[in-house]
Amino acid sequence: MRSPGRRRPVFGAAVVLVLGSSLMTGMGRAQTPPPPPPPNPEASTSAPAPARDLRASANQLVTQVRRLNQEAAKALAAVPSGGGAALLRDVRELDQAADEFRARVADPRTDAFQARRSFAAIEGAWNHLKGQLNQMPAGTVETFVGALQGVDQAEEGIRTALGMNAPPPGFYAGGNQAPSGFRDIRRTANSLVSRAEAVAASVPQEMADDPNVAAIAQDAKALVTAADRFHDSLDAGQSPQTLQTAYGPVVSLTDRLGTVLNAEDCPPRMRRLWQGYAYCDALMRQVLGMSVGANVPTDYLRVPQGEFGTGTTPPASSVVPLANKLVAQTDDFLAVFTPTARAAAEGLDSLEDARRLRAAAAQFQAQAAQGAAPNQLAFAFRDVDIFWQRLGRRVERLARGRSGPNIDRVRMLGQTCEQLHQILAMPGYPMTFPVEVAR
Repeated sequence: MRSPGRRRPVFGAAVVLVLGSSLMTGMGRAQTPPPPPPPNPEASTSAPAPARDLRASANQLVTQVRRLNQEAAKALAAVPSGGGAALLRDVRELDQAADEFRARVADPRTDAFQARRSFAAIEGAWNHLKGQLNQMPAGTVETFVGALQGVDQAEEGIRTALGMNAPPPGFYAGGNQAPSGFRDIRRTANSLVSRAEAVAASVPQEMADDPNVAAIAQDAKALVTAADRFHDSLDAGQSPQTLQTAYGPVVSLTDRLGTVLNAEDCPPRMRRLWQGYAYCDALMRQVLGMSVGANVPTDYLRVPQGEFGTGTTPPASSVVPLANKLVAQTDDFLAVFTPTARAAAEGLDSLEDARRLRAAAAQFQAQAAQGAAPNQLAFAFRDVDIFWQRLGRRVERLARGRSGPNIDRVRMLGQTCEQLHQILAMPGYPMTFPVEVAR
């Protein structure tokens, strides 16, 4: 249920960048991220978030993640096979991300949607980390369970201040089985709301030259409300007919907006955001036994036939070439970056992220090649998404908007991950990159 409202320690000194064949050079990490662009006053889909509560919760998040960093260090260092060292790196990166989030929400130019988007990446990383900690040997996690609960409480405070939905249950820490049936409907509904918010936040600026922008913006805001109501109405045991009826208002608004936002003359960035929403809508309609409509992207995923997606699925052909491309791009980056990693700022951490990304991408590639169902593909993509966003955040933080051969390699890799994130209806928001970087 949506809460009321609508919705690391930092180490080292300043970063010195030398752009060229290596990713970046220098030592340390930036203290704060670059300030966000001034928000469009009409961009937020609702009233401003309660700033005082949000900033207090952001401070609490930093405090609790640092506590976790300290309390978990000894216990995780004793984990055999080096697994604890990888988790400690993950905690340190979460520490950095939390500090950056605190700086962002302290900036008065940050609106509610920008804050939600920034927090969603931290939330995904935290849920992924908890899933890994749950697999630690018995007795290990108990030594720092208080710190884990503290991070959870701080995150809940941020969600309340921003009016965000809780993550889909069972998706990040639900064992080794992909959520299916009704549980996957919850996952898709969660994604639907965030994508509708992205559309509504962008319409006023991207469609400013359209004479009907006010009506389009009104419909986009109504779509957020309808999608959120559907999400909050979900309850186990509902019949397919009940679910179809509840989804009806979303369908009506989606079809009306799609005729404008999916048109060839729609601004490219706006159409790209709309199609990200449309992938999710297509998945939802299919699992509910409804027609996908006229404005669906041509490469949308087909789901199994039957109630709540039971049956057989044809190979997800739109995902296979992207999965192959992702592995090839990661291999290319590793081949070039590995010899120079020690000379780059945070180079060894970036190298480790890239290696973990490559391993996760290979597993995802195998699932795609086998024609796995969309819910299984999304579940398999979780590690890719987390490792990619970790690598991408570090590179963008150190690059500070600059370019270079390896920075561009990472951004092109990120564009592939962004496409997959959209097609698979992953929770949260994908990282986005300059469109001028060649795909």
